[in-house]
Amino acid sequence: SQCTDHVNVTWRDGDAGRLQTSQAHFVISTLPFPLLANIDTDFSDAVLSVVRSARHGHATKVAWQSERFWERDDRIFGGISWLNHPARMLWYPSDRLNSPQGVLVAGYFFGKGAKAFSDTSFNEQYSVSTSAVELLHPGASQYLMNPISVSWEQQRYSEGPWLEGGTSSEKISRLFQQPLGRIYFAGDGHAQNAIGVWQESAANSARYAVSQLAERFSHFRASNPRGSDLLIG
Repeated sequence: SQCTDHVNVTWRDGDAGRLQTSQAHFVISTLPFPLLANIDTDFSDAVLSVVRSARHGHATKVAWQSERFWERDDRIFGGISWLNHPARMLWYPSDRLNSPQGVLVAGYFFGKGAKAFSDTSFNEQYSVSTSAVELLHPGASQYLMNPISVSWEQQRYSEGPWLEGGTSSEKISRLFQQPLGRIYFAGDGHAQNAIGVWQESAANSARYAVSQLAERFSHFRASNPRGSDLLIG
């Protein structure tokens, strides 16, 4: 909740389960908007309507520990091989070149079919990933071991990789480029450039929020030279 000179944020301790309240002059929220929509706030109905229109995309990566057969046999050192296959790509590690083993990302599933893929069993996902490796490197699946699959929508506190594009995400981006009272926003859900929803736009939005807050704080200190220090939540 927002007051004239501060913001109150009530949160639950993940370990002890206790409710606690923190107070700050300003808050920068980096919550994904579909999660923000589920939190009790004092935002206006118009703002809440836009937030609740946000929809997460779906994405899964499958990776393997493996001998570096791609370096030894095919002289591939880092980079991506694109495939006409549901897995889309093989993503080779760019670190520790020529070491005995590495981590091969053998499948980055997003867009059409990504939700259906994430709903399949791990064994089914590993089978699809293995077939992608065999398509480009016949016989190399014998080197694959210790697979792992990560679906963003199944990760606590994020529940998705990015916002789906379209009208709703554009409205969100425009709305949250400016603070709502004492609450500022940062994250890839409201890009500040043409990159779109990605790590770079998340970092850019953070810089943008901090620059806005710094300018506001300079006015705050000028008008309150004896005031308390700035508290940011």
